[in-house]
Amino acid sequence: GDHRDLHYPLRRQRQMCIRDSLSTFQPKKRAARNKKVYVCTSRLAIEKNLDAFLSLKIDGEKWMIGSGPEEKRLREKYPDVKFFGNKSHEEIAKIYQECDYFVFPSKTDTFGLVLLEAMACGLPVAAYNVSGPKDVIGKSKAGILREDLAEAARGLESLSASTAIKHAKKFSWEKASENFFSYLHIG
Repeated sequence: GDHRDLHYPLRRQRQMCIRDSLSTFQPKKRAARNKKVYVCTSRLAIEKNLDAFLSLKIDGEKWMIGSGPEEKRLREKYPDVKFFGNKSHEEIAKIYQECDYFVFPSKTDTFGLVLLEAMACGLPVAAYNVSGPKDVIGKSKAGILREDLAEAARGLESLSASTAIKHAKKFSWEKASENFFSYLHIG
């Protein structure tokens, strides 16, 4: 039988907490808009390569969530971008529910949990074809990875929200926990 709960009594409690936190990032029917909304969530710092997103020539609005040392410069340089500052997870989820696409301009992040949160809300992702986004998106149809971020962003209209949601669910903590515990050898 399965004795893992006997050997790891916090397992069930941990999964319940994780499952509850996943409910924060959920899709919602978006109101019709004249323009698509592209969003990015990040610490506003030079290493995040945010100019690559904020300077994109795309037919749509750009929204930026986060704060950091580059905030003043970025707000002044990109007055057409809607800046939200720091937000709680619940507030970020509500903002995502009003958006169409997520753009991830970082070339240095190792995983990018924000990618999964955005996809869980039904946002296909545009990102550079680098480690991190490649690990999360891979060859799925949940996002577009390119050497040219503008090309990736322009291609997002061909992707579906349902595919992004389905792909994000593959990375749930519950799935990760199941995978991890399947590798434990209990003797």
